[in-house]
Amino acid sequence: MSRSSRVAFAFFACCLFAQTGVVFFAQAHSTERGPSPDSSTAVASLIDRVLKRGETSRETIRMSTWVPPTTEDIAEVKRLGTSAIEPLDRAFVAKRPFQRLLVIRLLGEIGGPKIVPTLERALDPTLPNSVRLYALDALTTAPDDLALPLIRANVNDKDPLVAKEAKDLLSDRYHVVVNQ
Repeated sequence: MSRSSRVAFAFFACCLFAQTGVVFFAQAHSTERGPSPDSSTAVASLIDRVLKRGETSRETIRMSTWVPPTTEDIAEVKRLGTSAIEPLDRAFVAKRPFQRLLVIRLLGEIGGPKIVPTLERALDPTLPNSVRLYALDALTTAPDDLALPLIRANVNDKDPLVAKEAKDLLSDRYHVVVNQ
């Protein structure tokens, strides 16, 4: 089965499961071969469930608002552990409003070195500052030797909110003196 067929099937299954209220739970286990199909399906289902809580429509107008994941959602992604990182990385390519924020939030709950590549992509200056602010915060759950260079790189960001967050993290969390 091709990758696009698997993605289409996963999306279809996710929508079907969300409509019927069926939830799959995958048992977390480490693997270097990548995520199991169960973790990919579980992550897609989790993302769909969380985002649907903030979606409404009136006639032809669709609206979305940010609804953070519940403690149960957080517990589910923690159960999946590192097997959720690759599916979350693939989900970072946002197709729905707030999807990137949710992915970053869930990666921050998992923590560790494997979340850094996605968070580095999330710090792209062309992305909205809300995405970059969430990414800076999530970096605090990664190892310091990987997080600090990325945080330092944002101290002089063109967006004053992102620059301030980077400076605040360095001084408050890491006790690094930042020259103004």
